[in-house]
Amino acid sequence: MVKTYGIISELHKAPLHLVPLALHIVKQKEANALILNGDVIGEQSGIHPKQYFATVLDHIGKSGLETYVLPGSHEPLLIFGPVLEHFTQQYATMRDATKIQKVEKKDHTLVFIPGSDVHCGGQYHLGDEQIPTGKYVHFNSRRLSFDHWNECV
Repeated sequence: MVKTYGIISELHKAPLHLVPLALHIVKQKEANALILNGDVIGEQSGIHPKQYFATVLDHIGKSGLETYVLPGSHEPLLIFGPVLEHFTQQYATMRDATKIQKVEKKDHTLVFIPGSDVHCGGQYHLGDEQIPTGKYVHFNSRRLSFDHWNECV
């Protein structure tokens, strides 16, 4: 079977009723996998970001599509990480692309490099000389690095 990926990104302003429609279109175009590519927590939707993201992931999980979820510059780590972790445990078809950055298939390889502009408020950062690659929380004008969610709560 040919692997066909649909890519959905920038949902953070979209009304939630559009998520099932987007999934329908992806499937209608014969995609059998999905890349959910950042800016999807809904902080600009008028719904609490945690509830919005959970609803999006639940729709995607129920779709049955093999899905890779990657954060964008609008994903606060303390919402994105724990909510995604919950849904990856609930749906075997859902993967956190920050944890499995390389996926090798029979006829192709996917490489995910999560990163956002930490200088503009993003909390995942692809390193340079001044700021190493990592996860960061902004606190009192400081950038705190961490590896596990429980280090921040």
